Amino acid sequence: MSKRNIVVFSVLALVAAGGFLILPAGGQAPPQAAQPANPFIDKVVYVHSKNVMTTLNQIDMKIIAGRVFLVGREVVGYNVTKETFPKMLVWIPVEEIIEMVELEKQKE
Repeated sequence: MSKRNIVVFSVLALVAAGGFLILPAGGQAPPQAAQPANPFIDKVVYVHSKNVMTTLNQIDMKIIAGRVFLVGREVVGYNVTKETFPKMLVWIPVEEIIEMVELEKQKE
């Protein structure tokens, strides 16, 4: 299985897990399920969404008002994307993500 397939399946698993955390129509919170391990810890990932192309690290998933977001710090110096918000926390709605690519870490 290629790295791209692994990344795609990881994102889909996180989106599916995030769907269980959204409040149902009755307004009652579902029982808390165990959070899956974050596959993006210590990774640098190129993210292409409908409106944003960015390179992120320190990635996590957050839910606000029933929407799942991919949240991470924009990386400086990778020359993969234009640095729009260097070192700032960027929030991208998961449903708008088109492609994600896990990048090799640069030597320091």
